[in-house]
Amino acid sequence: MKTVKLVHLSDLHIGPNFVINHAKLLGQTGFTPEEYLAQKVALDVVSVVKAEPDFIVVSGDTSESGEEVEFRAASKFLDVLLKYIVRFGGKQLTFENIVIVPGNHDINRKDNEAAHLRFAGKLSAADTPEKFANFVAFAGSFYRGTSHGSAWAN
Repeated sequence: MKTVKLVHLSDLHIGPNFVINHAKLLGQTGFTPEEYLAQKVALDVVSVVKAEPDFIVVSGDTSESGEEVEFRAASKFLDVLLKYIVRFGGKQLTFENIVIVPGNHDINRKDNEAAHLRFAGKLSAADTPEKFANFVAFAGSFYRGTSHGSAWAN
């Protein structure tokens, strides 16, 4: 039986309050917070743990508040992560090797408030945006051109 190796990342919370969003640290490196974290994770996976993952699972709370800009940063993080895994001596992975599962922070918070107003009878369905729309757009763009892409098509 073949062993499948996973790297599990959870609760990244990429957004304005991102944990490593410190100007002093990033000023010294010249990287965005997402690029810095991707390099650190790749280095740990390849050099410290010496893992050769078959898949990377990103479960829950990729973003902080479900904003489109946060998902663009998350996509950049994952792109840089794949590149650095190879650069540090790991095997080549593609977007098809990444599994993304949304969490409660991946719901657009503003749109979620509108949904509550709709259910309270204060907004019509036509006036209520889809609270997962930004996540669905992120996943569709991220997996575009892969066998997973059609699952996220509108």
